[in-house]
Amino acid sequence: MKNEFELFLHREGVQPECLVATPEETLRKLLKQDGVGIDVASFAIEVVAPDGIESPGDDDLVSPEFDATLASIGVKSGYHIFCHRCRSVAVVVHYQERTEERHFASRTRIGYVLDWALSKFPLAEGQDKKHMFLQVNGTKVGARRTQDLCEFVHEGKCHLTFDLLPDPKIQG
Repeated sequence: MKNEFELFLHREGVQPECLVATPEETLRKLLKQDGVGIDVASFAIEVVAPDGIESPGDDDLVSPEFDATLASIGVKSGYHIFCHRCRSVAVVVHYQERTEERHFASRTRIGYVLDWALSKFPLAEGQDKKHMFLQVNGTKVGARRTQDLCEFVHEGKCHLTFDLLPDPKIQG
């Protein structure tokens, strides 16, 4: 169909995926066909224009109607739809002996969280802010600046813990 367009669906625990939709399609149909499930009403939905994807998000969002068409809620080509159980995520960041905590909207980019964390902790001597990163606590999983918090949230658990670490130096 010539009125089809691409959009991006962000769900908890997975990387964003590109979907093809039509303006007449309902939000409920789009989400169900992608396997979000029958109980979509329990999810927080946020529609974001391509130029707003880098903003930190709003943890006090109002979800659009599930039976509304994509056209009626303003979804166009390149838009992002965030679908998650958590309206906000409690983020804890550890650095050395200190801990800081804050709530962020689920769609907040890791880069924004990293910048916030860097503003809270005085770095050890010789450490440079541009060489720091967030790693999921208790794992070896590093979070890239361009990832969303919702990619790390699993099973509706609305909290994440990260360690603020220096980038590993390559010896050679």
